[in-house]
Amino acid sequence: MKRLALVLALVLLACACLPALAESEWTAVTCAEGGFSTKIPTDCTAQYTEGTGLQIYTGVAGYIPYVIISPRPADKQFSNPDNYLNNTYREYLENKYGDKMLGTNPAKNWEIGGKTLIGARYKYKVGDTTVCLLRLIEQRDDGDVEYTAKYIDGEDAKTMEALDAAVRYYSRGGADSAPAADVLRPVDMSGLEVDTDGGVYWAAITDTDRIESGGFFTARLYYQSLYPAAQVEALQENAKIAVNGWEFTVKKIVPHDEKTVEIYPKEEFDGYIVFQKASDYFYTALVNDWVPCTHIADQKIMLPLANDFTFTWLSGDGEATVYDAYSFIKLLGEEELNQYNTMLQFSGGLVMMMIHTSYPFGPEAE
Repeated sequence: MKRLALVLALVLLACACLPALAESEWTAVTCAEGGFSTKIPTDCTAQYTEGTGLQIYTGVAGYIPYVIISPRPADKQFSNPDNYLNNTYREYLENKYGDKMLGTNPAKNWEIGGKTLIGARYKYKVGDTTVCLLRLIEQRDDGDVEYTAKYIDGEDAKTMEALDAAVRYYSRGGADSAPAADVLRPVDMSGLEVDTDGGVYWAAITDTDRIESGGFFTARLYYQSLYPAAQVEALQENAKIAVNGWEFTVKKIVPHDEKTVEIYPKEEFDGYIVFQKASDYFYTALVNDWVPCTHIADQKIMLPLANDFTFTWLSGDGEATVYDAYSFIKLLGEEELNQYNTMLQFSGGLVMMMIHTSYPFGPEAE
Protein backbone atom coordinates (compact mmCIF):
# COMPACT_ATOMS: atom_id res chain seq x y z
CA MET A 1 0.00 0.00 0.00
CA LYS A 2 1.62 3.18 -1.18
CA ARG A 3 2.41 5.98 1.27
CA LEU A 4 -0.08 4.70 3.79
CA ALA A 5 1.86 6.25 6.66
CA LEU A 6 1.10 9.73 5.30
CA VAL A 7 -2.60 9.16 5.87
CA LEU A 8 -2.38 8.01 9.48
CA ALA A 9 -2.76 11.47 10.99
CA LEU A 10 -6.25 11.80 9.51
CA VAL A 11 -7.19 8.14 9.92
CA LEU A 12 -6.54 8.37 13.66
CA LEU A 13 -9.07 11.19 13.80
CA ALA A 14 -11.66 9.42 11.66
CA CYS A 15 -13.56 7.99 14.63
CA ALA A 16 -14.53 11.56 15.53
CA CYS A 17 -16.37 11.76 12.21
CA LEU A 18 -18.60 8.73 12.69
CA PRO A 19 -22.27 9.77 12.77
CA ALA A 20 -24.50 8.54 15.55
CA LEU A 21 -26.01 5.53 13.77
CA ALA A 22 -27.44 2.50 15.47
CA GLU A 23 -26.51 -0.90 14.07
CA SER A 24 -28.34 -4.20 14.19
CA GLU A 25 -27.55 -7.55 12.67
CA TRP A 26 -30.12 -8.70 10.16
CA THR A 27 -31.95 -11.97 9.71
CA ALA A 28 -33.24 -12.92 6.26
CA VAL A 29 -36.90 -13.96 6.19
CA THR A 30 -38.93 -15.48 3.36
CA CYS A 31 -42.68 -15.01 3.25
CA ALA A 32 -43.86 -17.89 1.07
CA GLU A 33 -47.49 -16.83 1.41
CA GLY A 34 -46.75 -13.35 0.12
CA GLY A 35 -44.09 -14.41 -2.39
CA PHE A 36 -41.28 -12.16 -1.17
CA SER A 37 -38.25 -12.00 1.08
CA THR A 38 -36.69 -9.27 3.19
CA LYS A 39 -34.57 -8.82 6.33
CA ILE A 40 -35.44 -7.98 9.92
CA PRO A 41 -33.34 -7.09 12.98
CA THR A 42 -32.27 -10.27 14.75
CA ASP A 43 -34.06 -9.27 17.94
CA CYS A 44 -37.42 -8.96 16.14
CA THR A 45 -39.94 -11.67 15.24
CA ALA A 46 -42.05 -12.05 12.11
CA GLN A 47 -45.20 -14.00 11.29
CA TYR A 48 -47.62 -14.04 8.39
CA THR A 49 -51.31 -13.28 8.95
CA GLU A 50 -53.81 -14.04 6.19
CA GLY A 51 -55.44 -10.86 4.92
CA THR A 52 -52.87 -8.66 6.68
CA GLY A 53 -49.38 -9.60 5.51
CA LEU A 54 -46.03 -10.22 7.16
CA GLN A 55 -46.00 -8.65 10.62
CA ILE A 56 -42.61 -7.75 12.10
CA TYR A 57 -42.82 -7.25 15.85
CA THR A 58 -40.21 -4.96 17.35
CA GLY A 59 -41.45 -5.61 20.89
CA VAL A 60 -43.73 -8.34 22.21
CA ALA A 61 -45.23 -10.51 19.47
CA GLY A 62 -48.89 -9.78 18.92
CA TYR A 63 -48.75 -6.22 20.24
CA ILE A 64 -47.78 -2.71 19.11
CA PRO A 65 -45.14 -1.74 17.95
CA TYR A 66 -44.78 -3.58 14.64
CA VAL A 67 -44.29 -3.27 10.88
CA ILE A 68 -46.52 -4.90 8.24
CA ILE A 69 -45.52 -5.73 4.65
CA SER A 70 -48.50 -6.21 2.32
CA PRO A 71 -47.64 -6.88 -1.37
CA ARG A 72 -50.29 -6.38 -4.03
CA PRO A 73 -50.71 -8.43 -7.22
CA ALA A 74 -49.21 -6.91 -10.37
CA ASP A 75 -52.70 -6.44 -11.83
CA LYS A 76 -53.91 -4.44 -8.80
CA GLN A 77 -51.44 -1.58 -8.72
CA PHE A 78 -52.35 1.81 -7.32
CA SER A 79 -53.58 4.29 -9.92
CA ASN A 80 -53.55 7.23 -7.49
CA PRO A 81 -51.69 6.49 -4.22
CA ASP A 82 -52.08 10.09 -2.98
CA ASN A 83 -55.87 9.86 -3.21
CA TYR A 84 -55.83 6.44 -1.55
CA LEU A 85 -53.81 7.70 1.42
CA ASN A 86 -55.47 11.10 1.78
CA ASN A 87 -59.05 9.96 1.27
CA THR A 88 -59.81 6.24 0.99
CA TYR A 89 -57.55 4.99 3.79
CA ARG A 90 -58.15 8.07 5.96
CA GLU A 91 -61.90 7.57 5.76
CA TYR A 92 -61.46 3.89 6.62
CA LEU A 93 -59.57 4.81 9.82
CA GLU A 94 -62.05 7.54 10.73
CA ASN A 95 -64.93 5.05 10.43
CA LYS A 96 -62.98 2.49 12.46
CA TYR A 97 -61.85 4.73 15.34
CA GLY A 98 -64.57 7.38 15.32
CA ASP A 99 -63.94 10.15 17.86
CA LYS A 100 -60.70 8.41 18.87
CA MET A 101 -59.19 9.53 15.55
CA LEU A 102 -56.88 12.51 16.20
CA GLY A 103 -55.74 13.54 12.72
CA THR A 104 -53.79 12.91 9.53
CA ASN A 105 -50.51 14.17 8.09
CA PRO A 106 -51.25 14.18 4.33
CA ALA A 107 -49.34 12.14 1.78
CA LYS A 108 -45.79 13.21 0.94
CA ASN A 109 -42.52 11.64 -0.18
CA TRP A 110 -40.62 9.68 2.47
CA GLU A 111 -36.93 8.78 2.06
CA ILE A 112 -36.49 5.36 3.64
CA GLY A 113 -34.52 2.21 2.90
CA GLY A 114 -32.60 4.01 0.15
CA LYS A 115 -35.86 4.59 -1.74
CA THR A 116 -38.47 7.33 -2.14
CA LEU A 117 -41.97 6.16 -1.16
CA ILE A 118 -45.26 8.01 -0.90
CA GLY A 119 -46.68 7.92 2.61
CA ALA A 120 -49.09 9.45 5.14
CA ARG A 121 -49.20 9.33 8.93
CA TYR A 122 -52.30 8.99 11.08
CA LYS A 123 -52.89 9.31 14.85
CA TYR A 124 -55.62 7.87 17.05
CA LYS A 125 -56.24 7.05 20.69
CA VAL A 126 -56.26 3.61 22.30
CA GLY A 127 -57.36 4.30 25.85
CA ASP A 128 -55.08 7.09 27.05
CA THR A 129 -52.29 6.18 24.60
CA THR A 130 -51.67 7.99 21.31
CA VAL A 131 -50.82 5.56 18.51
CA CYS A 132 -49.13 6.57 15.26
CA LEU A 133 -49.75 4.66 12.04
CA LEU A 134 -47.42 5.36 9.11
CA ARG A 135 -48.62 3.96 5.76
CA LEU A 136 -46.14 3.87 2.85
CA ILE A 137 -46.63 2.75 -0.74
CA GLU A 138 -43.86 1.51 -3.03
CA GLN A 139 -44.90 1.37 -6.68
CA ARG A 140 -43.14 -1.46 -8.51
CA ASP A 141 -43.44 -3.11 -11.92
CA ASP A 142 -43.75 -6.53 -10.23
CA GLY A 143 -46.56 -5.39 -7.92
CA ASP A 144 -46.96 -2.50 -5.51
CA VAL A 145 -46.16 -2.93 -1.82
CA GLU A 146 -47.83 -1.35 1.21
CA TYR A 147 -45.76 -0.91 4.37
CA THR A 148 -47.38 -0.07 7.69
CA ALA A 149 -45.51 1.00 10.83
CA LYS A 150 -47.56 1.22 14.02
CA TYR A 151 -46.02 2.53 17.25
CA ILE A 152 -46.71 4.61 20.35
CA ASP A 153 -46.30 8.33 19.67
CA GLY A 154 -42.74 9.42 20.46
CA GLU A 155 -41.38 5.85 20.63
CA ASP A 156 -40.60 5.15 16.99
CA ALA A 157 -36.83 4.48 16.80
CA LYS A 158 -36.84 0.67 16.82
CA THR A 159 -39.91 0.43 14.59
CA MET A 160 -38.47 2.82 12.01
CA GLU A 161 -35.23 0.81 11.97
CA ALA A 162 -37.23 -2.34 11.17
CA LEU A 163 -39.25 -0.46 8.55
CA ASP A 164 -36.07 0.79 6.89
CA ALA A 165 -34.73 -2.78 6.65
CA ALA A 166 -38.07 -4.12 5.37
CA VAL A 167 -38.08 -1.58 2.54
CA ARG A 168 -34.38 -1.80 1.76
CA TYR A 169 -34.17 -5.59 1.48
CA TYR A 170 -37.60 -6.33 -0.02
CA SER A 171 -37.32 -8.75 -2.95
CA ARG A 172 -40.26 -10.15 -4.88
CA GLY A 173 -40.38 -13.92 -5.33
CA GLY A 174 -38.75 -15.05 -2.09
CA ALA A 175 -35.18 -15.94 -1.25
CA ASP A 176 -34.84 -18.68 -3.90
CA SER A 177 -35.60 -16.27 -6.75
CA ALA A 178 -33.70 -13.31 -5.28
CA PRO A 179 -30.26 -12.38 -6.62
CA ALA A 180 -27.47 -14.74 -5.62
CA ALA A 181 -25.91 -12.07 -3.40
CA ASP A 182 -26.96 -8.69 -2.08
CA VAL A 183 -24.79 -5.73 -2.96
CA LEU A 184 -22.93 -4.55 0.13
CA ARG A 185 -23.52 -0.80 0.13
CA PRO A 186 -22.62 1.99 2.54
CA VAL A 187 -25.14 2.89 5.23
CA ASP A 188 -27.79 5.36 4.05
CA MET A 189 -27.04 8.69 5.77
CA SER A 190 -29.75 10.74 4.11
CA GLY A 191 -31.60 12.96 6.53
CA LEU A 192 -28.72 13.52 8.95
CA GLU A 193 -28.66 17.10 10.21
CA VAL A 194 -25.51 19.20 10.41
CA ASP A 195 -24.27 19.56 13.99
CA THR A 196 -22.85 23.08 14.18
CA ASP A 197 -22.49 22.90 17.96
CA GLY A 198 -19.64 20.39 17.95
CA GLY A 199 -19.79 18.25 14.81
CA VAL A 200 -16.66 17.00 13.06
CA TYR A 201 -16.78 16.44 9.28
CA TRP A 202 -14.61 15.75 6.30
CA ALA A 203 -14.96 18.71 3.99
CA ALA A 204 -14.33 20.05 0.50
CA ILE A 205 -13.89 23.82 0.37
CA THR A 206 -15.57 25.46 -2.63
CA ASP A 207 -16.78 28.91 -3.74
CA THR A 208 -13.46 30.48 -2.79
CA ASP A 209 -14.11 33.01 -5.58
CA ARG A 210 -16.97 34.36 -3.46
CA ILE A 211 -14.76 35.39 -0.55
CA GLU A 212 -14.25 38.91 -1.82
CA SER A 213 -17.52 39.38 -3.70
CA GLY A 214 -19.84 37.65 -1.23
CA GLY A 215 -17.96 37.39 2.05
CA PHE A 216 -18.26 33.60 2.29
CA PHE A 217 -17.01 30.25 1.05
CA THR A 218 -18.81 26.89 1.07
CA ALA A 219 -17.86 23.76 2.99
CA ARG A 220 -19.27 20.60 1.42
CA LEU A 221 -19.61 18.30 4.43
CA TYR A 222 -19.07 14.53 4.37
CA TYR A 223 -18.87 11.49 6.58
CA GLN A 224 -16.61 8.66 5.58
CA SER A 225 -18.82 5.95 4.05
CA LEU A 226 -19.73 3.29 6.62
CA TYR A 227 -20.37 -0.41 6.04
CA PRO A 228 -22.14 -2.62 8.64
CA ALA A 229 -19.50 -4.75 10.36
CA ALA A 230 -21.60 -7.92 10.31
CA GLN A 231 -22.02 -7.70 6.53
CA VAL A 232 -18.34 -6.98 5.85
CA GLU A 233 -17.27 -9.90 8.04
CA ALA A 234 -19.74 -12.20 6.24
CA LEU A 235 -18.43 -11.40 2.73
CA GLN A 236 -17.71 -14.40 0.54
CA GLU A 237 -16.37 -15.03 -2.95
CA ASN A 238 -18.70 -13.73 -5.71
CA ALA A 239 -20.41 -11.27 -3.36
CA LYS A 240 -21.10 -7.79 -4.73
CA ILE A 241 -19.76 -4.64 -3.11
CA ALA A 242 -20.36 -0.97 -3.94
CA VAL A 243 -17.47 1.41 -3.34
CA ASN A 244 -17.60 5.09 -4.25
CA GLY A 245 -20.37 4.41 -6.77
CA TRP A 246 -18.57 1.50 -8.44
CA GLU A 247 -19.74 -2.11 -8.13
CA PHE A 248 -17.27 -4.98 -7.86
CA THR A 249 -17.50 -8.76 -7.62
CA VAL A 250 -15.36 -10.29 -4.88
CA LYS A 251 -12.70 -12.62 -6.24
CA LYS A 252 -10.61 -13.07 -3.11
CA ILE A 253 -10.76 -11.98 0.53
CA VAL A 254 -7.51 -11.57 2.49
CA PRO A 255 -7.73 -10.68 6.20
CA HIS A 256 -4.59 -8.84 7.33
CA ASP A 257 -5.59 -8.66 10.99
CA GLU A 258 -8.78 -8.59 13.05
CA LYS A 259 -9.54 -5.04 11.91
CA THR A 260 -8.42 -5.08 8.26
CA VAL A 261 -9.76 -7.05 5.30
CA GLU A 262 -8.44 -6.66 1.75
CA ILE A 263 -10.72 -7.35 -1.20
CA TYR A 264 -9.50 -8.45 -4.63
CA PRO A 265 -12.18 -7.78 -7.28
CA LYS A 266 -12.77 -9.88 -10.39
CA GLU A 267 -13.10 -6.71 -12.45
CA GLU A 268 -9.99 -4.93 -13.69
CA PHE A 269 -8.88 -2.51 -11.00
CA ASP A 270 -5.62 -0.61 -10.59
CA GLY A 271 -4.86 -0.56 -6.89
CA TYR A 272 -6.37 -2.05 -3.76
CA ILE A 273 -9.57 -2.01 -1.72
CA VAL A 274 -9.33 -2.52 2.02
CA PHE A 275 -12.08 -2.50 4.65
CA GLN A 276 -10.89 -1.09 7.97
CA LYS A 277 -12.85 -1.46 11.21
CA ALA A 278 -13.77 1.99 12.50
CA SER A 279 -15.91 0.90 15.47
CA ASP A 280 -17.62 -2.18 16.87
CA TYR A 281 -20.40 -1.71 14.30
CA PHE A 282 -18.87 -0.23 11.14
CA TYR A 283 -16.05 -0.47 8.64
CA THR A 284 -14.74 2.19 6.28
CA ALA A 285 -13.18 1.45 2.90
CA LEU A 286 -9.66 2.44 1.93
CA VAL A 287 -9.03 2.72 -1.82
CA ASN A 288 -5.46 3.50 -2.84
CA ASP A 289 -4.90 5.55 0.36
CA TRP A 290 -8.13 7.59 0.12
CA VAL A 291 -11.39 6.85 1.91
CA PRO A 292 -14.74 7.08 0.05
CA CYS A 293 -17.09 9.60 1.61
CA THR A 294 -20.84 10.25 1.68
CA HIS A 295 -22.08 13.80 1.15
CA ILE A 296 -24.19 15.14 4.03
CA ALA A 297 -24.85 18.81 3.26
CA ASP A 298 -23.38 22.08 1.99
CA GLN A 299 -22.74 24.73 4.60
CA LYS A 300 -22.14 28.39 3.76
CA ILE A 301 -19.30 29.72 5.94
CA MET A 302 -19.63 33.45 6.48
CA LEU A 303 -16.57 35.63 7.03
CA PRO A 304 -14.78 36.71 9.08
CA LEU A 305 -13.88 33.47 10.80
CA ALA A 306 -13.62 33.31 14.58
CA ASN A 307 -10.58 35.02 16.08
CA ASP A 308 -9.34 31.77 17.61
CA PHE A 309 -9.86 29.69 14.43
CA THR A 310 -6.87 27.48 13.57
CA PHE A 311 -5.88 25.70 10.37
CA THR A 312 -3.24 22.96 10.71
CA TRP A 313 -1.43 21.78 7.59
CA LEU A 314 0.37 18.43 7.88
CA SER A 315 3.00 18.16 5.18
CA GLY A 316 4.22 14.99 3.49
CA ASP A 317 7.21 14.71 5.82
CA GLY A 318 5.00 14.94 8.90
CA GLU A 319 5.66 18.56 9.84
CA ALA A 320 2.70 20.57 11.12
CA THR A 321 2.20 24.27 10.35
CA VAL A 322 -0.57 26.17 12.14
CA TYR A 323 -2.25 29.20 10.55
CA ASP A 324 -4.68 31.73 11.99
CA ALA A 325 -7.92 32.80 10.29
CA TYR A 326 -6.32 35.59 8.25
CA SER A 327 -3.47 33.40 6.97
CA PHE A 328 -5.88 30.56 6.16
CA ILE A 329 -7.99 32.77 3.88
CA LYS A 330 -4.82 33.80 2.04
CA LEU A 331 -3.96 30.11 1.50
CA LEU A 332 -7.27 29.19 -0.11
CA GLY A 333 -6.81 28.51 -3.80
CA GLU A 334 -3.18 27.46 -3.40
CA GLU A 335 -4.03 23.93 -2.22
CA GLU A 336 -7.03 21.71 -2.94
CA LEU A 337 -8.93 21.08 0.26
CA ASN A 338 -11.27 18.14 -0.30
CA GLN A 339 -13.12 15.45 1.64
CA TYR A 340 -10.22 13.02 1.34
CA ASN A 341 -7.63 15.21 3.04
CA THR A 342 -9.43 17.87 5.09
CA MET A 343 -11.43 17.82 8.32
CA LEU A 344 -13.22 20.62 10.12
CA GLN A 345 -14.94 21.02 13.47
CA PHE A 346 -17.81 23.29 14.47
CA SER A 347 -18.27 24.82 17.88
CA GLY A 348 -21.11 27.10 18.90
CA GLY A 349 -22.28 27.47 15.30
CA LEU A 350 -18.84 28.47 13.97
CA VAL A 351 -16.01 26.64 12.24
CA MET A 352 -13.26 26.67 14.83
CA MET A 353 -10.66 24.20 13.53
CA MET A 354 -9.51 22.61 10.28
CA ILE A 355 -6.84 19.97 9.65
CA HIS A 356 -5.42 19.26 6.21
CA THR A 357 -2.81 16.89 4.78
CA SER A 358 -1.01 17.29 1.48
CA TYR A 359 -1.87 13.67 0.66
CA PRO A 360 -4.09 11.86 -0.38
CA PHE A 361 -5.69 13.68 -3.29
CA GLY A 362 -8.68 11.38 -3.88
CA PRO A 363 -9.90 9.44 -6.91
CA GLU A 364 -9.84 12.39 -9.30
CA ALA A 365 -6.04 12.42 -9.17
CA GLU A 366 -5.60 8.74 -10.11
